[in-house]
Amino acid sequence: MNVKTLIKYLKQDYGNDDEIIVSYWDRQWFNDRVGVEITDDEWQDIQNACDNVMDYCSWGDDLAWAAKEIIDKRENK
Repeated sequence: MNVKTLIKYLKQDYGNDDEIIVSYWDRQWFNDRVGVEITDDEWQDIQNACDNVMDYCSWGDDLAWAAKEIIDKRENK
């Protein structure tokens, strides 16, 4: 996803002072991890592969579980 599209989605759904949790990986992060400069074609392939992987990840469930643990601690004091 390009930054312009992300900003558009954020602006239509959130106000400037809304708090959200965000995680992102940019091309430089991948360059640093693999130790070489990634070409434009490789970057597109990496983005496509990541989109496919993210469709099957349970990060949302994991974050909700972590939030529930924090709330349970508060309620069990």
